[in-house]
Amino acid sequence: MQLDRRRLPPSSPWNPLGAATADWAKPIIEACGVEEERELAVEGLLTSLPGAPHQRFHQDGPNAGSYNCFLPLVDVGAQQSGTEFWEASHTHPAVPPLVLSGALGVEDASQLAVIADDPHVHLVQPNFSSGDLLIYQYRVIHRGYHSV
Repeated sequence: MQLDRRRLPPSSPWNPLGAATADWAKPIIEACGVEEERELAVEGLLTSLPGAPHQRFHQDGPNAGSYNCFLPLVDVGAQQSGTEFWEASHTHPAVPPLVLSGALGVEDASQLAVIADDPHVHLVQPNFSSGDLLIYQYRVIHRGYHSV
């Protein structure tokens, strides 16, 4: 669900939460050498209920200057559910052909490694506590994952 702060009442709890998250992320993005003008483009809320299917591996977009910042509102344990990331995929040489060919729509890590033709593909699924913050580049390949 995409949130538009302009349409939320001033008392909405999303306003300070979104502002605090953006304030945290901006210096990190600057430290990564991003020199373009930075703006908060989209705020949203992702939900994933027990029993939901895995997402397909995907990028959120091809733009090297775009980032996602996640703030889990509940604890997310790697053994239960969360987001699974293909570590360093935003710089992996196999990724652009995968994206252009549409071959990225695979369902599990073993298929992804075969398609990438790279035995060093490494998937991670971090644990997060409620209130932790995660920032990652739009081009990083990931999926929502549920093991229960």
